[in-house]
Amino acid sequence: MTNYLKNKGFEVYGDLNLKPSSGKYGIEKQAEQLALYIKANIPAGQSINLIGFSMGGIVTRYFIQYLNQEYRIKHLITIASPHHGTVLAHLLNIKSCQQLRPKSDFLNALNTDYEKLKDIKVTSIWAHYDSMIIPNNSSRLQLGNEIILPYGIHFIMPMTKVVIKEVEKTLSK
Repeated sequence: MTNYLKNKGFEVYGDLNLKPSSGKYGIEKQAEQLALYIKANIPAGQSINLIGFSMGGIVTRYFIQYLNQEYRIKHLITIASPHHGTVLAHLLNIKSCQQLRPKSDFLNALNTDYEKLKDIKVTSIWAHYDSMIIPNNSSRLQLGNEIILPYGIHFIMPMTKVVIKEVEKTLSK
C-alpha cells in the first residue's frame, strides 16, 4: 500500500514499526510511540491522514482521542480494526489483548469518547468474514463511513487490491 500510494503522489510515512509489536505493554504505549514518530517526522500544525490496520486502528484512534494536540487530522482510515473487541483476545493474557476484549474498560472508554473524531473524516474498512475479528461487525466504528467487504483474510487485507484502491479513493475525496 505504501508504494502504491507514493506512486499515486501521496506523501506517505510507512516506516513506523511499533515495538514490541505484540502489544505486551498496551495500546497506550504504542500510541505514545506513534506520537513520537509523528513529532519527529512531520512539522507541527501540518494536516495528516492516519491509516491503521487491525490493532493499529485502535492505536491511531487512541492517539487522536487522547494524545494529539499539534496536528490537524484530516482523515482516519481503519482496516479490520476491532473497535468493539474480538473474542480471540481472550487467548493471550497480555495487556493489549486484555484491552481488545469485547466490553473491556479500555474499549468502553474509547467508544464513549468520540468527541475528537467528530471533526475529522473517518472510514472503517472491514469484512463480514474476518477470522480474527469475532464478531465480525466489531470492526464497525459507528461513526463516519464504512466500506464493508464480503470477505477478507485478516492478515493480508491491507495488501489486497480492493482495499488499496478503497484507501486511495477515500484519501482522494
